Amino acid sequence: MVIPILIFPVNPLTIHRPKFDNPAGSQPGDWIIEDNWELEDPLYRAALQLKPSIYVEDLDQAASEGLLDLDFENKHMFHTAFIHGHAHSPPLLFEHGEVVDDSSEREFYGSVQPAVFDGPRIWSQEVRSLMEKCLVRIAPVMKAYGETAPPKHEVRM
Repeated sequence: MVIPILIFPVNPLTIHRPKFDNPAGSQPGDWIIEDNWELEDPLYRAALQLKPSIYVEDLDQAASEGLLDLDFENKHMFHTAFIHGHAHSPPLLFEHGEVVDDSSEREFYGSVQPAVFDGPRIWSQEVRSLMEKCLVRIAPVMKAYGETAPPKHEVRM
C-alpha cells in the first residue's frame, strides 16, 4: 500500500509556509502567511504549542473526541486517517511514551502528514517509532528551508 505524505515546512518566526494551494500558479520560492490556521485547526495549534505528534486512526472518532475540527479536515485535507507529525528542533525526548524534557530552545519547523483516504487505519508502534525517527532527521532540513522565507512584508499571496 502506498501512503501519500504531505511535507509542510514553516518558518516559526513569521509563520510562513510554501504556497501549495495552487501548484499550477505557484512559483518556486512563493510563500504565504498562515494568519489564522492555529485558530481553525487544533492539530496545527498543537504543533505550534510544541506538543507531540498526533496519530489519527479514525477521522470521525477523533472529531467526536474533540481532537480535530471535522469541517476543517474535510475542507482542506480529504483524508480518513493520518499522522500529524510535528518536526521540532531540538526534538522532543520521550521516556515510556511521555515527554521528559522541556527545552526552551525548541521550535516547530513543520509537519509531515502521511495519510490514507479509504477508511480508518491503525498506526502500529513500529510505524509510530519510524515516524518519530524520520521527524528527528527531517526537522533540520525543514528548518533550513523555512529560513529561506522572506520577511512578512515581501510575501506574495
